[in-house]
Formats: sequence, structure tokens, C-alpha cells
Amino acid sequence: MNKVLIVGDSLSMVRPDQGIAHEDIYAYLLQQELNSDGYDYFVLNASCRANSSQNAISINYLSETLDSIKPDLIVYFLGIVDCMPRLFGRYQRLLIRAMMSVKLLSKLGKLIISYHSRNRYSLTQKKLIQFVPLNAWQENLERFVEKTACKIVFVNIPHPGKQLQARNFEIEKIIKNYNNCLDVIAKDNDAIVLDFYNETLKRPDFLLDDGYHITKDAHHWLNQELLKIIKPETRKHLNTPA
Repeated sequence: MNKVLIVGDSLSMVRPDQGIAHEDIYAYLLQQELNSDGYDYFVLNASCRANSSQNAISINYLSETLDSIKPDLIVYFLGIVDCMPRLFGRYQRLLIRAMMSVKLLSKLGKLIISYHSRNRYSLTQKKLIQFVPLNAWQENLERFVEKTACKIVFVNIPHPGKQLQARNFEIEKIIKNYNNCLDVIAKDNDAIVLDFYNETLKRPDFLLDDGYHITKDAHHWLNQELLKIIKPETRKHLNTPA
């Protein structure tokens, strides 16, 4: 049996409140279509909310995914969590979390959050705070590739929708920089890049209202594009005709 490991974040997961059920996501579609076409594949969707390139190289994540199933193919779809401009740094987040847990301070904590949310664009213009800065993104990608022994398909970060651009200073430029870095890593390591950025640029309807989570149609597109990669790769290894 061949195994596909999907390393993703919330973009690769269900969103029931926005009409994205388990049967709609590309991991499920991929499993169903490969099986129905006679390909012996197991697809493990190891996506988790707020997943990042930093978490993807952690000992726990690697031991539960890469080391345990030893995949034949990896679909790596991360980046939006890494590059997204943030309103608070690590210690600020810890402080606000502590304030929210104290009744007398929780109101002040809510006011701070509300102020920053209302002024998100100007605040992200003044100072860029990210979970994973660009140099760390590059290092994390390189470390992940070093730990793999199979083909990797990178899905790059989608083009930001109107809502995301309206709330985050230069988010389009930021995403381009992260995707350019991804292209270099992929080229250096004989990996494939599925260009989701340009597809979502042409098809803004692939994005939900928040400007970065993806629609059913986008999941179907990803499934079809991944099938175009997986089926020929399988036939090549089995030396069977199309």
C-alpha cells in the first residue's frame, strides 16, 4: 500500500460553520478517487489548526506522522500561519491571556484586543510581527526536507483575498516572498510546487470571505491537480501503461 501524508493547517481541514464538510476536503476526495480508480493508497490528513513550519519539524509532530507512517508522498500545504502579520508578540499574548483569566482585568484585556483589531492595518504597517519570520521559514523548510526520504509536493500559499488585504499591510508582498522562498527550496530538492497562488489570483471565488480559507471548489481543484501528479508517479514506479 502506498501512503500519502498531508502536512497542513486549517486550510486543509473541515469548516462546518462555512459549509466545508469532511466529504468536501481534498484529502477525503483524494482517498476516494484513488481507491475507486484501483490505486492502493492510504491518505493521512495530519493537518491541525494553527499548524506552522515550526511545528511541522517538532519531535512530536514528526514522530506522529513522518516517522510512524513512512509516506511514499508528502503534500506540504503550510505557510499562512507562518507569514500572517500578528497584532501581538509572544509575551504580549501571554500577558493578555493572563489578564483575560482575571475577572477584574478581563474587561481591560477585551478593550486592548478590540482596539488592536479595529486598527489592524495601521498597526501591521508600523511593525511586522509574525509567528515564523521569513528566514526561519526557509530554515524550517530545509530541515523538513532533510528529514524526508520521499517525493514532496508543496502547495504554495494562496493569493490573499480582499478582506485579508484590507486588514493586513502588504500581505500580498509578504506572501510572494514566502512563496519565492518555497520555490527555491523545491527546485534545490527536486520537489514539485503546485501553484495555488496564481490559481486563487485568477479564481478569487476559491477563497472564503476571510480571504484565505478555501471553498469546496478549491478543494476539488486541489484534488484534481494532486491526482495528475500521483497517478503518473505511481504508473512510473510500477512500469504500467496509462
